[in-house]
Amino acid sequence: MAAAAVLAGCGGTSPSQVAIAAGARFCNNSGFYIQSKLTGNKSVIYDCRFAGKLPACVTYSGSIASDATATVQLLFANSLDGRKPACLSWLSAAKARQAAASEAASQKAYQQALSADVHAAWHAGYTADYSNVAPYELPNIYYKFLKPPFSCAQYAVNGCYKLEVVTRNGCPTALSVQLDEESNDTQVGTLYGASGALGPQEHAVIEIDAAQSQALQSRIGSILCD
Repeated sequence: MAAAAVLAGCGGTSPSQVAIAAGARFCNNSGFYIQSKLTGNKSVIYDCRFAGKLPACVTYSGSIASDATATVQLLFANSLDGRKPACLSWLSAAKARQAAASEAASQKAYQQALSADVHAAWHAGYTADYSNVAPYELPNIYYKFLKPPFSCAQYAVNGCYKLEVVTRNGCPTALSVQLDEESNDTQVGTLYGASGALGPQEHAVIEIDAAQSQALQSRIGSILCD
C-alpha cells in the first residue's frame, strides 16, 4: 500500500453497500483512498461504525469489505497537514472512552474493597505497607512495632526492636525487613531481620537487634515478601 490521497471523483459504490458488506451500522466515504504500488488500483477508505464494536476504517473492492484500520493508521501516522479519515479520530475517541470507563470501574471496585477491608479484624491496629502495592490492589503486608517492656536475645547488648507482622496472602519463603535506626532525626544505622514462611493472615514477631545504643527510634526502611 502506498500513500493516501484525497479522493476525487470515485463513485460507483454507495456507503450503504459498504456498510452491508462490512456488517456495520453505517459507513461514510472518507474522501481518502489507498493506492497499490503494484497495480495502481485505488481502494476507497470508508469511515464505519459498528454495533458493539470499535469503529474501523474499511476498504471495499469486488463486493468485499475489508478492515484496513491498521494500514490507515500507518499511512496517516505522520500526516503533514493533519487531515485524516474520520475513522481514526472515531477509533481514538472510542478507545479513550473505554479506558475511562475501565478506570472508573477499577476505582469503584477498589474503593469498595478498601472500605470493607478497613474494618477487617485480622489487621486491626497494624500499619499497612503500600511500598510495593500495584494500583487498585490491597496491601499484603501489615506491621506494628511492639512497645517495651519486652525481652531481647541475650546477645543483643544494645537492646532490640520487635516488629509484629501479618500478611493478607502469605509469604511463601520469608518476610524480610530493613529498619533504619535514628537518633535526633539522623540515621545512625541500618538493621535487617526476617521471618520464615507465612501463611495467609498468619502473625509473626520479628526481633531485630539494635546496633547503636544511642539510637532512640527506628523506622521501616523496606519490608518485602519473598
